[in-house]
Amino acid sequence: MEESYKDDDGKTKTRTVNKSFRVTNLCAGLLAGNSTIQTVSLGNWTSVPDRFCANCTNLKTVNGIESLLSIGGNAFQGCSNYKASLNLDNIVSIGPDAFLASGIESIRTGNSLSRLQGEAFRGCANMKFAEINGSCAI
Repeated sequence: MEESYKDDDGKTKTRTVNKSFRVTNLCAGLLAGNSTIQTVSLGNWTSVPDRFCANCTNLKTVNGIESLLSIGGNAFQGCSNYKASLNLDNIVSIGPDAFLASGIESIRTGNSLSRLQGEAFRGCANMKFAEINGSCAI
């Protein structure tokens, strides 16, 4: 990242600054409504909270989504350009409206799924295939 500063003579200069932060919690709605973000990398996170990326209309890629155990309600609602084919082998819980009106094209869950809440895939106009495995009430 670059930042501007004034030197001893009052001249504006630019320098490169490396800043890193240790994130300990992903809060609800963390990226919601961000219309410029295109890629999210989840790293070692195993869950995303409610409304995590809701209405991120230019989101195209979510790295690490296959490793998630839990997806909160409305987490990817309105992510119309997120045209993914999801293979969620480890998923345990998917919250209500998690992918409401998103661009996902297919989903397959593993046998770990135990909680699939109301209308998780409602309004997914691009959905061509869904294979829901696990022992859960739908």
